Amino acid sequence: MKSLNIFLVVAALAVSAAAAHIFFKAADVAPLELELARVQSDIDRNRLLADKGDVYAQHRLGNLYRTAKPPLQNYAKALIWYEKSANRGHPGSQYALGQMYANGRGVQQNYYKAAEWYRLASNLAGLADAQFSLGELYFNGRGVPSSYGLAIEWYTKAANQGHAVAQYFLGQINKEGWGADENLIEAYKWLKLADRHADQVLAHSPRNDTKRALASLTAKMNNSQIAAGEKALAAWKPGR
Repeated sequence: MKSLNIFLVVAALAVSAAAAHIFFKAADVAPLELELARVQSDIDRNRLLADKGDVYAQHRLGNLYRTAKPPLQNYAKALIWYEKSANRGHPGSQYALGQMYANGRGVQQNYYKAAEWYRLASNLAGLADAQFSLGELYFNGRGVPSSYGLAIEWYTKAANQGHAVAQYFLGQINKEGWGADENLIEAYKWLKLADRHADQVLAHSPRNDTKRALASLTAKMNNSQIAAGEKALAAWKPGR
């Protein structure tokens, strides 16, 4: 019995040593290497489906190549797979292509082409991000004629779906009277809505401070206007 116990102890120590060896070998692998290996595995798996015409796998491949860390990141390959998926009607790929053309990623910067892809994703799928981005192009006159009216139209479509940055811009537009009459009550409603997701608004640009914009706005409003703004805010419901 005693010899059996000694054997069991020795066996347990051997297993522990083997486990420790495996642990320390894994610890020798840098986090970046592990991440790249995982992404490469995802690329290989989705490539098999994408080559067979799977539109969702094609979109995922575009995402993987676009967002991967170097050396796997490849904007040119992302563009190829996004185009395959976008041409078959995938709204996420259509929006992503708009972003790549707008930012010159994997292709020469071209706001006109960006507007074409944004419009497809906006009209066919009602994608809020694409609607907002199209509104930005009209607001700044990039790739399309400058038009506050059309910018407001597309911002409103996105804002009504809960797009916080579009809500912020609509608040500022109504506050300043850009392309429309000044409307402090509408400005209050949109800025209050945007302030619910102030972090998203700030992430778009560090200049987009919802609280500062609200403080500037309410300084111009009387109590009855603020009450009307609160009523408009309470009545707002998300939709398209």
